Amino acid sequence: MTHAKFKSFMPASKEIADSTKFTETLLCISADSKEEIDIMVEAAAKEGGKKDPTTFPEMPGMYGRTFEDLDGHLWELMYMDVEACKAHWEAVSENA
Repeated sequence: MTHAKFKSFMPASKEIADSTKFTETLLCISADSKEEIDIMVEAAAKEGGKKDPTTFPEMPGMYGRTFEDLDGHLWELMYMDVEACKAHWEAVSENA
């Protein structure tokens, strides 16, 4: 959507935020696999986005990457292997 079209949905008293200077939102999407995340991040980069502007802490059973779109919005893509997470936390609680 062009900025002009987007502005037509807004009240006249408001301006479009410059998300290259301010963070107005962070969007997170769950994915079905690590491979799906990699495909989405590479596709965003191919279209002019910035891949991996931020990094995720490593957590057992979880995988995530980010990209910044052309307007500067940050997108998080996450995959969680539920069984691996359960197994990890069960092992941690048994050793506590």
